[in-house]
Amino acid sequence: MSNYLILGSQGQISSNFIKNFIDVSNDKLILVDRVSPIKTNEVPNSIINFTFDITKKENYNGILKFLIEHDMKIDKILFSVGKNPMNNFFSSNIDDFESTLSTNLTSLYVSLKVLYDFFDDKTSIVVISSQNGIVGHEDRIEYGPSKAALIHLVKNLSVDFSLYSKKDIKINCISPGYVKTSRNISFFNSIKGKKLLNKSLYKKLTTLDEISYMIDFLLKDHSDSIRGQNISMDYGYTII
Repeated sequence: MSNYLILGSQGQISSNFIKNFIDVSNDKLILVDRVSPIKTNEVPNSIINFTFDITKKENYNGILKFLIEHDMKIDKILFSVGKNPMNNFFSSNIDDFESTLSTNLTSLYVSLKVLYDFFDDKTSIVVISSQNGIVGHEDRIEYGPSKAALIHLVKNLSVDFSLYSKKDIKINCISPGYVKTSRNISFFNSIKGKKLLNKSLYKKLTTLDEISYMIDFLLKDHSDSIRGQNISMDYGYTII
């Protein structure tokens, strides 16, 4: 049995991972997002939802109270939080830039800082970054730098956890390329979409299932020697 914390739980990557890799009859899930989940009468008792802005430390009081009351430790964490305004330098503004960095980058630091005492003695963390954090891209003036910093934060966290923590904390990053979803398939069939796709070596879209398999692998003990790494899943987009 594992106790999962999933930040950005309403996103497509998190939703796919929860659906395909978590056994809600055995595992416990703490799901956090800024957006409230769709109400349903079929939510198992093993799932608890929180809705708040994770960039603000004062918003964690509810989840902290829950962890204390249930004497619960977290051993698997998925950070899949992202904001992508799709601006360039001339169309963006300072507020957009600061808000994107706060959401995509600072919130990881805040969440880990606030919840660290509730990590189990052995905890695995997977952070979702992007190919845009590795190479430049048009209309990603806020998003790209935030994802690049996220990759480096994971490296520094690995060093600090190894040197200063009594807990065995494994943290790694996944950087997907263009991801195939029900929302964007028509775009990638368009001329503009095909032009973007042609930038990758294999002219293919990464699937949500592929990402979920990698998340599951990195969270489990089979990947124990992989620490502080960024795994690109982009069909070769970032190597040329």
